[in-house]
Amino acid sequence: MGMEENGNKFGFLRLALYVLMFCSLAGFLSPFLWFFDLFNHFKWQAIFFSLLISALSLFINSPKHAALSFIVCVINVSLVIYICSQFEEPKNLRKVAEHEMVSIISANVLTSNTQYDRVITLIHEEHPDIFVAVEVNKKWVDALQVITSDYPYYNYVARDDNFGMAVYSKLPFSGDFEYSGEFNLPLGVFDFGKFSLLSIHTPPPMSSSYNKELKNYVSSALSLADVQNKPVVMAGDFNTTIWSENALPIIRSGFQSSSPRGLSWTYPTGNVLLAIQIDHIWGREVTFHDYESLEDVGSDHYPIFGRFSVDKLTYQTTQTGL
Repeated sequence: MGMEENGNKFGFLRLALYVLMFCSLAGFLSPFLWFFDLFNHFKWQAIFFSLLISALSLFINSPKHAALSFIVCVINVSLVIYICSQFEEPKNLRKVAEHEMVSIISANVLTSNTQYDRVITLIHEEHPDIFVAVEVNKKWVDALQVITSDYPYYNYVARDDNFGMAVYSKLPFSGDFEYSGEFNLPLGVFDFGKFSLLSIHTPPPMSSSYNKELKNYVSSALSLADVQNKPVVMAGDFNTTIWSENALPIIRSGFQSSSPRGLSWTYPTGNVLLAIQIDHIWGREVTFHDYESLEDVGSDHYPIFGRFSVDKLTYQTTQTGL
């Protein structure tokens, strides 16, 4: 009986280890087929479970499985370190006065969510300078009308297909929505004077056609960012983690993540096993000072909060054309 129980333990660990190995290695095929990129999103889970399997293997005296699991852990840790190394650490971070910083909340409010008061309460509690909402329909726009006394500058496009978008601000801005790809998805491009804001909501990469639209959307956003001639912030639901093949163009374009470890849990709410960060605030020629995921507002995403400042030297250089 003891040998049978031990064999069952080995069998379970082998199965868990083989699944983990497949999931970890499948991501390397993502440049060739969109489906494999889905495995890239769960790096921190892979690290945790590989360490767990390694420890359990040692506990039941299976050093071979422990070694294999540890190798899987090293592979995932190496990939995490590589991506994180692409982000620059702020050098000689100067002290910035509160009035020089801009705060922003980005929230996928979920079109079908009717808990409008929870979002409004969150805005009143955090009082950001800018509020970006995606998945807004006419009902959401009507409900958020109450915040316009504090946020007199706003622009929105209400849609019932989960791709509506709205931007509310205490700071004056100009600009409008562009539309991307065959799905005609809105992409906000707004000029705040010292910086530009792009509000983002890509399609989820759940099929070949959707993944293609996601890539096209990101490409359009980066092209729009490149013609701004000033610091740029992008905020919204990117439907991708920083470990994904679809995030590489953003990173290679010089954008810094406000959460460069990819550890913030933004989706899905209430499921820590699948917890990933697909809502982001990216910035180029800005310095991030704060970032956090906020409380549940009834959506399947957690809102995110960030605070940034525009680098004065960069902005002045851009303005004078030097």
